[in-house]
Amino acid sequence: MGVTSYYSFGGEIIGEETGGVRRDYLTDALGSVTATVTGAGVVENTYRYKPYGEQLTKTGTGNDPKPKWLGTVGYRNSNTKFCDSYVRARHYGSSLGRWNSKDPIGIINETSYYIYVSNSPILVIDPSGLIPKIVCPCRTEGDVDHCA
Repeated sequence: MGVTSYYSFGGEIIGEETGGVRRDYLTDALGSVTATVTGAGVVENTYRYKPYGEQLTKTGTGNDPKPKWLGTVGYRNSNTKFCDSYVRARHYGSSLGRWNSKDPIGIINETSYYIYVSNSPILVIDPSGLIPKIVCPCRTEGDVDHCA
């Protein structure tokens, strides 16, 4: 296996190339890879996820990209049982829907150092592992309640 080079646009990873073979990512609004497409435009794999990141389904037999659930915004699979993602500053476990380490900068609108995005994983992401970011268009910064 060769070196993998990643392509990005606007701070998000949009594809990769390994050994001269290019693969582009199709994504959802949160930044999760929902499909991989070959350089010829053929859909290679598709992915669906549960709200806290566990993979629900996969179709296709191609190699999986390293970035999958919220992968284009910086989440990386770590392939361990209870901390399956690494998010720049700390590890996250999708089976528990919690961070696996204490928030290093303190609690931000939380009651626990380990709560993931104020328990709103379909409205909020945390690309740094430190500061949640709202992706729901009907809310503003600092308001992480559910969309009405």
